[in-house]
Amino acid sequence: MSDVVKLNIKPKTDEPDFEKSKEEEFQRKEPDKIPEDIEALRKQTLSIDELLIFTTEHNCSDLYIKTFEQPYISRFGKITRVPCAPISKDTWATFYDRYILNELNAGYVRQKLLDTSVAIRVPETSPNYGKYPNNVYRYRVSFGFSEEKNVATFRMIKPEQPTFDTINYNPKCVKALRKAYMKPSGICYETGPTGSGKSTTMAACINTFTQPGDILDNKVFITLEDPIENIFDSTDSVKISQKELGKDFLSFGLGIKAALREHPNIIIVGECRDKEVICAAIEAARTGHVTSTTFHASDVPGTINRLLYHLDNDKNLSLDLILQLNIILSQKMLKQDGKYLVDTQFMLFEDEITRRLVDLLDDPDANLSKEITKMIEDPELQEKGLVKDWDYKHLH
Repeated sequence: MSDVVKLNIKPKTDEPDFEKSKEEEFQRKEPDKIPEDIEALRKQTLSIDELLIFTTEHNCSDLYIKTFEQPYISRFGKITRVPCAPISKDTWATFYDRYILNELNAGYVRQKLLDTSVAIRVPETSPNYGKYPNNVYRYRVSFGFSEEKNVATFRMIKPEQPTFDTINYNPKCVKALRKAYMKPSGICYETGPTGSGKSTTMAACINTFTQPGDILDNKVFITLEDPIENIFDSTDSVKISQKELGKDFLSFGLGIKAALREHPNIIIVGECRDKEVICAAIEAARTGHVTSTTFHASDVPGTINRLLYHLDNDKNLSLDLILQLNIILSQKMLKQDGKYLVDTQFMLFEDEITRRLVDLLDDPDANLSKEITKMIEDPELQEKGLVKDWDYKHLH
């Protein structure tokens, strides 16, 4: 990778404050303003590499690029225009040609979009030099077009590997996830809107439960991602193979089918997008594998309804899905008094829950969403640890 130009800007080293909520959940203190250092960029002509380094070293989560316009950054939910020179076509081409493989470029040109990841070398002058794996900053990138101009959104991939200790996750949810992943087969869904932390929760499961002697020690993992985000290292007793859409496999459905031939115990699917992926996950579970995946839905009832919709409400497929579910855990990132917290809702599919849902599928007059909501609000089921409702409904 070629060298990047050094920025003569001193990055801020203070990290956002963290504290625990009443359920020991993750909360982040919001800073008062975007770093004043951004003024030092006024009218400068910067490469996209330099902008990414500035974004990362000032604790910004996102960088928004559009050719012939000034870029924007997002820091703790606040959007700010970067007052540098607009991104020229040459600046775009220099970055794009360096990082995008020819086969990925063909898809971008043909489909007008591309999701991938890039890695930028940490400058030797950076206070982070030597701290991160391979001395790189990593980003999830979505390339596209707007008004026939190139656009890209970069989301920083934090180098620190999340565990349930470091993200202060709700202990009731950790206990339920542990029960779900302990089963020899089945499907675990982490659901929620974009930016709610689904991937972080899934990564915390891997990093926590694969510790020596824990429930996922002595296992073989295959991850199918779009793109690869967290880098997981294999250990003496855990083998992890990570694959990226477009580079290592062509679709999630085909990726799952191919993964079954490699004899894994756990298959991690970055996103469950359509009927093909849902059916492939069901087949993987039926053949003795645990499949963990994410899904875009607002809550547990909505997840089940949307999954059944993708299955065309076919009774046999719907029954197969319900019988293979281990857990559905939904989460949302909420803001209150300048802080962010994660709220959670889950349903753990032990025999009692599964039987009741099978009965609901057999009842043509049942309002599925309403009945599932009643189950989640049932104090007896909550006491058994089979369900958990939102803690902060007034903020939704």
